[in-house]
Amino acid sequence: MRKLILAVMLSVLLLGFGSAMAATSAIDNLPGGAGIAYWQASPGGYYTLLNIQNVADNTEIGNSAAIAIHVSFYDKDSNHKQDFTVPLSPRDNWGCSITGNGTTVTITPQTPIFPFLGYVQPASWTFSQPGSGPANLQYGYVTVAVTRADDDGFLHLGVGTCDDLYLINEPESTLYYPCGNGDGNPMNDADWANVKTVLPDVIFIRSAILTTGQAYAFNGTMLQGFLNIPSFSERHDSATATMRFINTQGINARCDATDVDWDNNSVIPLLGSDVVTLSDHNGVDIQAPELYITANIDTSGTTDSGMVVADGCLRGGRFKALGSANNIYWARYNVMPGFTDSTLLMVAPANSTTAYNPLAAIADGRFFTVVAYDDNEANVSTDITPPEVSLSPLVSATNLPLPGNFSIDHSTYTSGELRIIANAPMFGYIATVVAGTEADLFPLVRNRINIDIVNIGADDDASAGVSDVRQIGF
Repeated sequence: MRKLILAVMLSVLLLGFGSAMAATSAIDNLPGGAGIAYWQASPGGYYTLLNIQNVADNTEIGNSAAIAIHVSFYDKDSNHKQDFTVPLSPRDNWGCSITGNGTTVTITPQTPIFPFLGYVQPASWTFSQPGSGPANLQYGYVTVAVTRADDDGFLHLGVGTCDDLYLINEPESTLYYPCGNGDGNPMNDADWANVKTVLPDVIFIRSAILTTGQAYAFNGTMLQGFLNIPSFSERHDSATATMRFINTQGINARCDATDVDWDNNSVIPLLGSDVVTLSDHNGVDIQAPELYITANIDTSGTTDSGMVVADGCLRGGRFKALGSANNIYWARYNVMPGFTDSTLLMVAPANSTTAYNPLAAIADGRFFTVVAYDDNEANVSTDITPPEVSLSPLVSATNLPLPGNFSIDHSTYTSGELRIIANAPMFGYIATVVAGTEADLFPLVRNRINIDIVNIGADDDASAGVSDVRQIGF
């Protein structure tokens, strides 16, 4: 079990996250408005460090750049466990440690907070989560999102515009964040929870997992152009939903004549019962529809921004922002029991029905096919439906799966390539541990990614049947 924990630890620490959500594209190692990190702890001594940096400064935007971030912790099944909001002054950062005793997880802040009037930081936050396996490993994912800003918008385009923090890729004015009061304290400004708004790209995440004599660090990939979506409807004639669907083939326009069966259940709700609510909890959170590409800029002149894009107004025309555009990923493995072991870690956020993520919001299920090739292209296939955070070792007597997880068949092949097919938006890693102490580390390689060219300022393609979403890769 120590080998499995070490493999997971190394795989998530020395590699960067490679995906984006409800955004324009997936770009590594850039600030964003929201992001995700894996976390783990155990009574045996493993713990996680988390650090969030505010890159905005008054000298750059000409106004107050103080913000507040909403931090939410989830277990391996996307169950909400704890959340809180932290204020950051311009160019400020905040950090914490995440420790566990096998039954309780404790989050202890380690970075001093700039003195904001009315805000007192607790000594710690805790939540209950039983450990898994012989080592009592506690693990899951944490989301971070900008949820308030103190910018009052006065010096840029006038009072009430509140676009100062969008230095590039400015969204439609209807999606600007709500104005602050400019007093330097974001905690007395409006929270953006349940508000349809594009978050400014002003934060990034660093993280590390440590144990005695070992420390492994990584940057999280941030989510640029993240659109917070309070509710949506599959019906083309919904008058109450804050988000529906937009056709990105040709000049963007609402899908005003076509219903979109988002959850693929062959049922379009009756008018009056058609709105699906995506409730943020105490601050901006991340739900399933926000894992797909949205239109942040209106090109039709009819306020069509703030919608999920789909080619031809068809469910099959949707575009994932998180993960591979054609559902294919690659990972290297090496398995020689007693000497080398490989573990595949995959994270598919918000992919189960929970109190904050209704079933109707989930468009793509968590069914993965993993094909193990040897170096002569012989292959064997494994189908799995793992938890949202899955730790899947390749079959080995010295690398057993944790409860609720599955092993990956590799026949007699000792090395080769995994080809992973996954419809659900996800990201992940693989690690190969050598004699329990050293590791070769590889991120999952995405075959292809989506980019919405309109959101980055390119002209809308007016050609009928030509999508504004471009793909890079094979």
